[in-house]
Parts: sequence; structure tokens; C-alpha cells
Amino acid sequence: MSDFKLLNNIYEKLHLEKEIIKEVLDSKNHDYEIGYYPFHSIKNNDVFSLKQYPIPVFSVSKRIDIGIDIHHILFEFRFKREKAIDFDFFKFQGYTFEVYGIQNYLEDYYINNNIEGIKVLIEKSSEKEIGISIHISNDNISLISCN
Repeated sequence: MSDFKLLNNIYEKLHLEKEIIKEVLDSKNHDYEIGYYPFHSIKNNDVFSLKQYPIPVFSVSKRIDIGIDIHHILFEFRFKREKAIDFDFFKFQGYTFEVYGIQNYLEDYYINNNIEGIKVLIEKSSEKEIGISIHISNDNISLISCN
């Protein structure tokens, strides 16, 4: 398969998923902006990898970003440091998620699946805001309701 066809096949799938999310957001009357952004990092087996290719990202009501990657959909939001320290990260148990610094996004607070250690690492950090990214499989796109 040529590079053109391969990329087209991949982006056709991303475009269809983008349209599904767009329909959900429109049906809920959410304000959003959409763009394609390269150079996002993703954690895989406790190692961050930089992805060169652009993905569609919805910025919804300036509160949450929804990105559509090849194998998953990610929901990214941020908390003020104090709120992150008080947050119950056990709510995310069973999901694939990341907790990281906003200024230094490679500052990882969720290491070796240690949910209890997240608060300790945030307390030790100098970050003013903490980012959280939750990933779901693209196969579960029908579960998105954006309430």
C-alpha cells in the first residue's frame, strides 16, 4: 500500500470519529473549537513518546480537550494544584489515564499504576496546574455523551 493510501485510510477513520463527536457536541449545544495538532505526547508503558502526526482536537467550552488518536480518544482537562491534591484519583481506577504537570508536561505524577502516590508527587511539585488525560478505545466512541 502506498504512503498516500495508508495515510488516507488512517485519516478517513479519524475524520469519521471526529464527525461523531461533533454531532454529540452539537446536540448538547456545547461551544467548541476544532483543529488538527501535531506533536502530542502519549505515555506507553511508563515512557512518553512524541507523536509527529496531527490529530483532530476539540476544545470544548474552554474546559476540556477531546483528541482523536489512531487507537484511542483522549479527554484532557486541568485542575488547579490545590484541587488536584484534593481530587479522588481512584475514580479513574480501571481506566487508562495520565496525570502530569502543565508547565512541564513530561512531569509524570501517575507512576507504575500507583494512584496513592499521585497526591504526594503533586504536593512535592512546583506546578500551579495539573493536567489529566483519560483514554478510551476508539471502539467505545458510542459511549461519549459529553454531559
